[in-house]
Amino acid sequence: MCGRSQERAQLAKALTGAKVTLHSGLQTSASQGKPISAKFEGEDGKLQLSIYTVKGDGFSEVVINPANGKVDKAETITDKRTSSTLQRRRRPWIRPRSR
Repeated sequence: MCGRSQERAQLAKALTGAKVTLHSGLQTSASQGKPISAKFEGEDGKLQLSIYTVKGDGFSEVVINPANGKVDKAETITDKRTSSTLQRRRRPWIRPRSR
């Protein structure tokens, strides 16, 4: 397997042991702000659920432990590049007009 395919296969295998769903992780992260982006990923060889939240004008990354559903860490995003990317994701989806 090539690099990206191998990463995906490893992630899929790791997800079989996760006891936390994306939905429950989003609910947990809401205490840190409104969730705007989330993904399961491998970090330092361990599975984690990373959720980016917005509160006021600031952004945070909330890391949920997929084995127990608890917040492992919550950090304010200070990197301008990451903040800029999150600012674009913060914009609401275009909604159809009501009739």
